[in-house]
Amino acid sequence: MVAIISLILILVSLDQLTKFFAVKYLTVENEYILKIPFIRFYLTYNTGAALGILQSHGVLLAIIKTIAFSVFGFLLYRDGDLVNNAIYTISLIFLISGTLGNLTCRLIRRKVVDFLMLSFNRFSTPIFNLADLYVLIGLITFIITQLL
Repeated sequence: MVAIISLILILVSLDQLTKFFAVKYLTVENEYILKIPFIRFYLTYNTGAALGILQSHGVLLAIIKTIAFSVFGFLLYRDGDLVNNAIYTISLIFLISGTLGNLTCRLIRRKVVDFLMLSFNRFSTPIFNLADLYVLIGLITFIITQLL
């Protein structure tokens, strides 16, 4: 369990560190394009949930995230095993890390810092952060484990 908690702390720390640097070095008005052409940095603050739904419902979202964190934590405590149940456990690690990363940001700033965007030709993703990516990876792998 120490390894699992360590992984969660590392992922949440990385998320918080990237949000800190985004706020420190990016501005809302300007977009920064890396040498890698499909990655863009664009600072925005999200008071809602994914894709901008439930704007200005921060308290409700904090409650939902706390419940989700508790459920994922319970499942991890009950079934987590990096040796015998690795993919399922990793999915829960990512779900917990993403939920905790955005919940921390919401509690401290009252909004979530988003700063990454992927752009391929005419297609661009919504602006997101590492915690959002963790939740996406966790959700996909969790669904896979449940279907297999």
